[in-house]
Amino acid sequence: MIFTAAASDKASFGCSHENEYTYFGEALFKNIEDKPYQFIESFNRAITKITQRELSENLIPSEPQLFVGSQMKEKLQLLEQDIVHYTPERFGTF
Repeated sequence: MIFTAAASDKASFGCSHENEYTYFGEALFKNIEDKPYQFIESFNRAITKITQRELSENLIPSEPQLFVGSQMKEKLQLLEQDIVHYTPERFGTF
């Protein structure tokens, strides 16, 4: 799996001491919904949020990249199932 904040020839935004998150980090991790985490869906939603934000701020699009190989896709699905099953037992409820 490869997930980048920007294409190789682009810059990502939000990297500064004043920001708690970069645009990438905010789109991916801030305000995670209280439902089972789905990696690929969440990554794709983050890409959409970043794109919309950059357009609204008239920035040159950073074009975040996502590639998930077939074996990793299967592993992520298993991990998602484990998170649902084991999270309350290991970490308490959110």
